Amino acid sequence: MRNVPVYEVVNAEGVEQIHELAMRIVENIGVDFRDAESLDIWKKTDAEIQGERVRVSRDTLMALVDQAPPEYVHHARNPERTVTVGGHSMVVSPSYGPPYIYDLEGKRRTATLVDQHNLQKLNHMASSVHIAGGPVVEPMDIPVPYRHLYMAYSGFKYSDKPIIGNVTARERAEDTIEMCKVVFGDDFATNNCCTTSLINANSPLVWDATMLDALKIYAANNHAVMCSPFSMAAASTPASNVGTMAVVTAEALTAIAFAQLVRPGAPMLFGVPAMTVALNSGAPVHGSPDSAIVQFLAGQMAWAMQKPSLILSSSMRSTISVRALDSMIWTRFSRP
Repeated sequence: MRNVPVYEVVNAEGVEQIHELAMRIVENIGVDFRDAESLDIWKKTDAEIQGERVRVSRDTLMALVDQAPPEYVHHARNPERTVTVGGHSMVVSPSYGPPYIYDLEGKRRTATLVDQHNLQKLNHMASSVHIAGGPVVEPMDIPVPYRHLYMAYSGFKYSDKPIIGNVTARERAEDTIEMCKVVFGDDFATNNCCTTSLINANSPLVWDATMLDALKIYAANNHAVMCSPFSMAAASTPASNVGTMAVVTAEALTAIAFAQLVRPGAPMLFGVPAMTVALNSGAPVHGSPDSAIVQFLAGQMAWAMQKPSLILSSSMRSTISVRALDSMIWTRFSRP
């Protein structure tokens, strides 16, 4: 149960204004779904489809979004480690996908499968971490076509906490479901959430076939997905925080709604890993003040719609220090 107080950067009127902007984007501009099967699914609704662009009325969109539950149960191999996501619960997950690590000698090097195993063991031992994770690191010594199998196996073998699924291809999402069936049983794994996975929109306003394939596979099996636009303010979205929030809200809500067309009631999360762009280099920046504001806004938008949300801890600092920790801790004050 979450006992951390929340910090709200806008009032109810501000939340409604952002929502209105997002609805105007969905209705008048639309979002690209670059996958023929997904477009066929949208055609079952009253959505207007022109090429790959999908425009949908706010009434249809929000009626679908409302089918996604406000909270869900993410099952662990050990039932005592099962967690509730959403509502007033706060669930802490480890790192996601770094290809490099710093070893105990302070050297930066590419991550290996041994590192993946060791970090899973540490996550298992940490009482403050509730999820074993999936790609805690990218084990670069394992070829990409079957790297996902090793990562999922590592999570199941070295921890009994819930795991994160793979989304980098339809087949890899299917393999993750099959591995869940081995652990939980066929019927249980196709009707209960045994993974929570992460997909990213290509902001502005594009969902590509790879992400949609993963979304379809997990939603069809009632597994949760974090629908998380990959936004870079001032590059792929407007420079203003409100403008960015409107665009990513439109992107996230269309994915959540689409998932309900695949399987009504499939659990989904509203997620925004907000980044800005360093104007002197064009590089993406995590942990800036604007990132913090957008994540606060994302938490408020998710709370208003009664959906679980994804919040990222991040820092602009390149070294481990008290100041780096201080710049990360603000995420704990966002809405769950």
